[in-house]
Amino acid sequence: MVRDPQRPASSWNGRMSRWFSAPISERASASEWLVVLAAALALALAYASPLFATWSNWGQRDWDQHLSYHAVPYRTVVEYGQFPLWNPYVCGGMVMHANPQARVLSPFFPLHLAFGFLAGIKLEIIAHLILGLVGAYALGRYILRSRTGAAVTALVFMLNGMYSQALAGGMTWFLSVAYVPSTFLCLLWSRRSVMWAWGAGASLALVFFCGGAYVVVVTITGMAIYALADAWRHRHAGMLTRTGLSVVAMLGLGAVKFAPAMTFVGESPRKISDYSGYSVAGLYASLFSPDTTSVFDDSAEGLWHGYSYGADENSMYVGVLAAILFVLGVAIKHEQRFAWLAVLLGALWLCLGDRPPLSAWRLLHELPVFDSMRVAQRFRIVMMLAFAMLCGIGAANARTLAVRRFQRARWPGLAGLLVLCGLTADLVITNRSAFAGAFATPRIENLTPGAFRQLEGTRTAMLPAVLRNLGSVACYESSNVTAAAIPGEAASYPGEVFLSGTTGRVDTIRWSPNHLRFKVTVDGSGQVVVNQNADSGWIVEQGNKITRVTCRPGKCEPVRHGVLGIDVPAGESWLDVVYRPRSFFIGLAISIASVLALVASALWQAAWRRRSSLHGT
Repeated sequence: MVRDPQRPASSWNGRMSRWFSAPISERASASEWLVVLAAALALALAYASPLFATWSNWGQRDWDQHLSYHAVPYRTVVEYGQFPLWNPYVCGGMVMHANPQARVLSPFFPLHLAFGFLAGIKLEIIAHLILGLVGAYALGRYILRSRTGAAVTALVFMLNGMYSQALAGGMTWFLSVAYVPSTFLCLLWSRRSVMWAWGAGASLALVFFCGGAYVVVVTITGMAIYALADAWRHRHAGMLTRTGLSVVAMLGLGAVKFAPAMTFVGESPRKISDYSGYSVAGLYASLFSPDTTSVFDDSAEGLWHGYSYGADENSMYVGVLAAILFVLGVAIKHEQRFAWLAVLLGALWLCLGDRPPLSAWRLLHELPVFDSMRVAQRFRIVMMLAFAMLCGIGAANARTLAVRRFQRARWPGLAGLLVLCGLTADLVITNRSAFAGAFATPRIENLTPGAFRQLEGTRTAMLPAVLRNLGSVACYESSNVTAAAIPGEAASYPGEVFLSGTTGRVDTIRWSPNHLRFKVTVDGSGQVVVNQNADSGWIVEQGNKITRVTCRPGKCEPVRHGVLGIDVPAGESWLDVVYRPRSFFIGLAISIASVLALVASALWQAAWRRRSSLHGT
């Protein structure tokens, strides 16, 4: 029996070459998605494998801050049975859920409750790698109709140095980058049905739930650039309209987080004026230098040389092979090339930050929301998605041209497989090393919690304080929080609850993050003072007035930023002081109404389509 020379051999190489070379339909089969999921799992485990060697360790750099963000919600739910609205442990007390970097509503929060916050966050790193790889593959698959191009898109976007370096530095909000490809995919699907604009909005809301306030702003900026390019090319503003609808949907569906976060930002605004941005040398090093330990050490200003911040804010190593595919993607005609090239160039201009003479970053930084952002290089998130898409375009079209040139599918398929293997090896081996030193701090054992009190603390040891049930007045926090609480080491420290303007006794019956209960017996009217920062969300269930005060020995005075002062009458009384911010419940109501509107709209559209099909229209 003579084998057909046009038919690949029945071997692993033959089967793989057929899989990457065979013509494919627009919709991927179930078996294809099983292969993609299995490959994503294997790649995620390989990429994040250094985590397993230090599984029980704490992290360095920003990890102390961000692990405390996860330890507080864990303790609040597990030990006190409360939703994590307030964080008494940081900066003398501040919001928890409303903190833009908090991740209480992450769909992976149950992992923390099941396995503990330390194992939970490491499992999230792996889970989000899988999500990002699958989402980027789906985006590439939809646009390119090519398995090879889709695979290249996924590899370049999720396995470049951006993800590993940012998380190695402790920036857990970077996990939400995994949802960016899905957001763009829903936006593109909205061409078929406007309902998918709601999907893009839901994806953006999920990004914010996962602590990605920066990622939301960066992604919307990238979507706007894409929509403008699409409108220019097609002379139609439909994509701009659907982008606007996505933002409205995001605000509605995510109001349970947005409303309290905006209230918090309004009460604690910050204006950032840091010098940042890629220089030409910095951009080249970030893309092609595997050495991230010493390269980012030149703080010179200007367009050509110098670096702003370290590897966690700059690195996005892709290597030479990805660069070749990118050049092919730019050179070869494709209907999506113009829009993604516009996103790449627009994001690159923003990434240059303060360095070029005409700075898009400086202009954008004058606008609300953008004026509180720092580090222009964070726009590399959408820049790298565009870069990855252009790499995918290059890989897909190179395979198509090779099939036409050689008149057979096997050899281009094998070549595509070799390119994928080489690209994967380069990205995984180079960028996984960042995780090796991320969790190098041995965990402190036997941190026995006691009665809560505020201590001076340190900016780099907030997590041990949380686990000992202690507050850190000296804290590291990116938001503009004024710590008014008095630390226990101070000579004027009066205790965590005390009387002002009267004499008597106050007993703490219950202490928890969201609920404090006191029994008060005083000789005359005065105030009960709680040594935690005041916030508009604190109320007294008995109706007593709350004042923000600052206290010196023997006297407390009203101030703008102070601790909780609660008016009490003479005699015996009970006080239930609860943290119940109105913005949370307003946002919750808006989110519920938005979900109901989304469901009703989907049902109405399905019924309309059913009626149309029955009537043959």
